Amino acid sequence: MSKAGRKPGLVLEHVIKPDPHLSSCMYCPDFTISCNSTGNPQSARHADHAVLSCANCPDDVRRRIADAHNTKAINTAKELGKLDHLYPDKDQSESTFASTAAASSSASTTTATTTVAHRPKKQKTQASITNHVSASSTSKIGPALLKELNMLLITLIVGCGLSFNVVASVFFVNFIKMLNPAYAKVMPTRTCLPRTWLPNLYLEVKKKVYSFRRNNSAAFPYLTVGLDAVKTQSGDKINVTESCGPFVQFNRCIDPGTNSQNHHYYAEKIVTVINEGAADAGSTPFDVYAAVVMDNTSTNYAAFKLVEQVFPWLICLGCRTHFFDLVCEDVFNIDEFKAILKAVLAATKFIKGHKRVLKLFEQIKGKGPGVVTYPDTRFAYAALTLYR
Repeated sequence: MSKAGRKPGLVLEHVIKPDPHLSSCMYCPDFTISCNSTGNPQSARHADHAVLSCANCPDDVRRRIADAHNTKAINTAKELGKLDHLYPDKDQSESTFASTAAASSSASTTTATTTVAHRPKKQKTQASITNHVSASSTSKIGPALLKELNMLLITLIVGCGLSFNVVASVFFVNFIKMLNPAYAKVMPTRTCLPRTWLPNLYLEVKKKVYSFRRNNSAAFPYLTVGLDAVKTQSGDKINVTESCGPFVQFNRCIDPGTNSQNHHYYAEKIVTVINEGAADAGSTPFDVYAAVVMDNTSTNYAAFKLVEQVFPWLICLGCRTHFFDLVCEDVFNIDEFKAILKAVLAATKFIKGHKRVLKLFEQIKGKGPGVVTYPDTRFAYAALTLYR
């Protein structure tokens, strides 16, 4: 619900909601953004799009939205003269204003009072990227090309791990200005990139991944390869690999023998499994595998660095189960929780270590699982210790 005495933005009359959490432009549904925390469309962002970017929005609608919404981007565009074509009667009104002021000035010599005409006070706006770019260029970028350039920009920033503030750097602006002055004037700001174009990039990548899995699930069902080390009943350590896609399938057991199980050894085994798996699918590793799954250890990450040199498109996914296990362990390192767990663990060991006490405990407890302790490598089981 809007605040008392405050009318909804005019731009909302030209916005549709295809989803409870999304809102789109009425004239170009390709522009879709998320709603705010209350589930309402974001008026300012829709106003900026309708006035500055939408190629299908009628000029009269753009003019009314520009007058009703004084956003930073719209005010900057007005200052640079980008919206002059929306006000064809501007020159006439200015000449009328000048004539009125001149007549008022001449009449002041014969009257006791002088009427002075005042222009509306110019609103101050925060400096943006357009302050660094000359407005003399009249070249324009179409909406399709603008979207493509923006997607390439956000892909560059995310792919190279750059800060969104790079688009506000005068050095980057000058570089873009040299490449294309027209794009430098409409390039997304450092706040627009994470709000609008980062979600768009996520949706594009998600769409491509789902499309790949849908089109290739029959021929290439595996997208990741996992590697783990386990101990046999005799105490020997072996390596197990598995392929994961729509389902998980055991791949093979590898006996390391006398080989040292360092990052070079693991990297060699992963590369071998990937090459053989792609050959079995009758394709290339690029078309079959997308990621490697390993435990969160320094040796495994060092191994992945070597694998990445052979297959640079792969990503490394740490074990989520172990990750949350470490989170639980960190929580119980806090003194208050640590004291509670220590007391419960002492009581559990006492009960399990004395047969008569354990029997009495089971009689009092009744049916159900008994008390348990937890292994050092699976700290999350401490929850069962506390619960029981």
